[in-house]
Amino acid sequence: MSTFLSHTGGYQRIRRELKICSRLHHENILPVYGYTYGFGKLMAIVNLWVENGNLTAYLERENEALTVVRRFQLVSLHVWCMNMLE
Repeated sequence: MSTFLSHTGGYQRIRRELKICSRLHHENILPVYGYTYGFGKLMAIVNLWVENGNLTAYLERENEALTVVRRFQLVSLHVWCMNMLE
């Protein structure tokens, strides 16, 4: 695959990050089983199926119903998860 990612070592970095993610265990983090190709130009993460969809779908579906408190909880959880990855 001759892409920007392959020329910049991006694939190796993504694989390294996925390996780190596969070792994270928390109720709010989906387990990562690996990665695969064939779903577009980039690799795809393999994890459990989420019945309610991803965060983008959830926010689009629940937009009007989300309270300020719930929005703050989601942002706080996102920040916590990002800190776990560092």
